[in-house]
Amino acid sequence: MGRTPGFRAVWIAALLGLLSSACAPHAPSKNAATAESTGTQNAAQRHGPLSQLRAKAFRYRFAIYTSQPPVDLPAALADAAKKHGLSVTTLAPEPTLPPLASSISVVQPPIEKFAPPSLDTLEYFSKGLDAQQQQRLTASRSVAVFEVVGPIESAFDDYRAALLLGRELAQRLGGLLWDEETRVAYSLASFQPRIDSWQGTLPFINRHVVLHEYRDGELLRLVSIGMVKFGLPDVVVNDVAGSDAERVAKLIDLVLQRLVEGAAPDQQGLLRAALDEVTHAEARQWLSEDVAENAQRSVVVTLAQTAPEAGDAENRLLEIQFPGDKAHLQERQAAAVNALFGSDDSIVYLKHDAALLAASARARQKAMVLRERFADGPKLGEQLLVKSPFAADGGEEWMWVEVVKWQGNTISGILTDDAFNIPGLKAGGRVEVKASEIFDYLLIKRDGSREGNETEALLEARASKRQKK
Repeated sequence: MGRTPGFRAVWIAALLGLLSSACAPHAPSKNAATAESTGTQNAAQRHGPLSQLRAKAFRYRFAIYTSQPPVDLPAALADAAKKHGLSVTTLAPEPTLPPLASSISVVQPPIEKFAPPSLDTLEYFSKGLDAQQQQRLTASRSVAVFEVVGPIESAFDDYRAALLLGRELAQRLGGLLWDEETRVAYSLASFQPRIDSWQGTLPFINRHVVLHEYRDGELLRLVSIGMVKFGLPDVVVNDVAGSDAERVAKLIDLVLQRLVEGAAPDQQGLLRAALDEVTHAEARQWLSEDVAENAQRSVVVTLAQTAPEAGDAENRLLEIQFPGDKAHLQERQAAAVNALFGSDDSIVYLKHDAALLAASARARQKAMVLRERFADGPKLGEQLLVKSPFAADGGEEWMWVEVVKWQGNTISGILTDDAFNIPGLKAGGRVEVKASEIFDYLLIKRDGSREGNETEALLEARASKRQKK
């Protein structure tokens, strides 16, 4: 699942009445319904697991961009659709009627009405495109937009069939694929893992859904898009500390994978998210990467229906909540992902010598340059940590703090780890520290590069004793 920082733009939510609302089905003709009803009745025996979360229909919208309008598109679509078991329809969606069989429709809007992403946004809205393909995509003068809708019992098989159909049409038309549900353009090579990612009837959800991550006030909001392909709701976590974003993203991945495998919350909204209960072998292995030895490997989360925000998918939305007072929300988030994935916190005991104090002074001087840049919080895709002292029995404990605001000599932030010797200081806790007491800093830039941590090498060399939790 790709994490797309900072973007909430929706690519053409409704185009001249072309695209239906979430899960709105195409009504097949009576003849088509009669011809395929028998196969549909048996579909539940062949397709992925169902749960009370599944809608009555699934939807998948994709587009193919080409340099010129394709020749005889209807014939090419009819041929490919027949090959992959989908019927072609020209009927308008009928939201009140559940579909009896899966069908596909196509329109060719003016390119201005369904423009490809611009070159400077392809970092976020493309996968696997080389420089030449990026130029081709942005220079496209024609687009064909497809919509596949079908009964929920056939969602897994028919969505997979639609992937095969889309790949075949892109090859025949010499075009580039766009997934409207995840807002990503693909090369044929980068599209292939979506087709190869199935274990029987189960998809590896990371290949089919995208996670959007953006700053919402001081903290981050992480929300999935693309689950409508399986007739399932998307998932969101609000108010996430940057230091926990990677693991919260993995938690969302785990919940999504459990949902497509048939899991659902109980009447109280509780869902057990357990790494070892994931059926899909590749997904289970990927989710278990970098799990610490002390991990519990499971956590019970609370899921509650919530209203989508502007830029979210046209779909139902579930929020992973961490019930309790808002002031300690990030502590509960950190505790949940620590339980699920474990932690490798350690503490080093040492005396500050002249060389270490000199390195710390250099680090503090460099950090001060960043004050104005982080006065009102981190910029898009950036994260700043400062190491600051906290009073402990017999001395001080130095801890990393994620900066959320820096005003004058006061830094407001969030602890990235539990304290060893100070009861009550826990990962996710809100604290205020003095800029004048910064011992070191670490700036994580938008491109993933890092600056700072000037004292790390000296600390490692001088460590007299290391204690782990």
